Amino acid sequence: MENRVFYLALGDSLTEGVGASEQNKSFTAHFFHAIKQTNECQYMNFGKSARCSGELLESLAESNMRNLLKRATHITITTGGNDMIRAYRNNATFLEYVRTVRSLEQNLKRILQLITQTNPNSKTFLMGLYNPGSTDHSLYKMANLLIQRINANL
Repeated sequence: MENRVFYLALGDSLTEGVGASEQNKSFTAHFFHAIKQTNECQYMNFGKSARCSGELLESLAESNMRNLLKRATHITITTGGNDMIRAYRNNATFLEYVRTVRSLEQNLKRILQLITQTNPNSKTFLMGLYNPGSTDHSLYKMANLLIQRINANL
């Protein structure tokens, strides 16, 4: 069917819609409304609050999710903020934070690779990373630089 849209929203609390006044006001609901062409179009939201990139990657390996990925025409991904939030909350050292960001970057590459291998025809949108730390934190400036690098490379 030419006008079939099957949209999968993958990620963390941003995808889930936390912070939106209503579920139909989330960015994923708005995105679906923008791409929806007929009443037969479908939208499934797999956002989960506090999910880290490694947890998202693991969920994509499940057979049910692989079947959904094969059918998807559009995919959005929000992940990574919780990886960095956990590092901030654990008072990570500079080296530990760099390791966290490197691991996040590898997870993002694997997520995109898995989606592309499973369904090379889907339109996949990885939402840019942001810095969840406070501006007075000792890691904040370095985190901004690392996040900019990841956003530029993916």
